[in-house]
Order: sequence, then C-alpha cells, then structure tokens
Amino acid sequence: MLLWLRPFKAGDHIEVISGNPIAGSVKEIGLFAVLIEGDDGARLFAPNSTIWNFALRNRGGSGARPVSLSLDLPREADADKAKTMLAETIASDGRVLKTPAPAIFADPLDNGGFSIACRLWTTPAYVADIERSILAQVKRRLNAEQIARSHPAAPDSR
Repeated sequence: MLLWLRPFKAGDHIEVISGNPIAGSVKEIGLFAVLIEGDDGARLFAPNSTIWNFALRNRGGSGARPVSLSLDLPREADADKAKTMLAETIASDGRVLKTPAPAIFADPLDNGGFSIACRLWTTPAYVADIERSILAQVKRRLNAEQIARSHPAAPDSR
C-alpha cells in the first residue's frame, strides 16, 4: 500500500504515531520495509506493515523541525528579563530558522514559580544541539545576572 498510495517519499521527515513511535528522514521505500534515518543518525528498517497500521505525520522534505523548550524558574525570578534573555539567545543563534517565528511565553507552576517556554524551528541536524545549548546559554546568563538560580526542564521535541 505504501508503494501504491505513496503517503511520503524519500527525503520526507515522517513520524509514525504508535505505542513505539518511529521518526526520521525516509531514505528508501522498499517492497517490504522503509529505511529511515532517525534524528540521532541511527538507521532503522521499519516494516511497511508497522508504518501502514498507525497514524503517520509527514513533515515533508522542507527540512524544518519544531523544538519546544522550557525553563523552570522560582517565583522570585524576573519573568520579563528571563523571556528577554531567551528571545535574545534564540535570535543570535544562526541555527534557529526565522520562519516560522519563535514563540515565547510564561506559564505558572504549582510551586509558585513559573516556566518560560518557547517553540522554535530548526533543521533536523541541529535539533539535539539546540535543545541543549539554548537552555544552557540562558541558564548561564540568568545566573550571571543573578536573576534566578534556574533549573532547565527536560526538552520536548516533536
């Protein structure tokens, strides 16, 4: 069915939404399996039946991947300064795509603190690096300016 209907082509970034998700760039579509290169560089041979039996998200061959990041801060922290630092760090990073524009917002936490979160877009090659480096840079800046002793939450990349 994959060869007949062609819901994706080589070069597309796909995500199979199942109990055991598969995600990566399609390298080859064969009669029985699809060769996928994962975001970590590992190659996966996924049986066509596995891909066909679950919902499929096709991000196409555009090369753009969304990255969601969040940084949990205590109630004493200055939310506006933290958002500004995050925006400046994102704007100065050449790996972040300008379109679509990054979105930054603050959400309250149960402990009285808040979470500064953002959604940005990058190319697949930079997803893991951006998840680590943007949060580390913002944390260093916050600590250096004594705005807050922050602890980054786990990144959520989809």
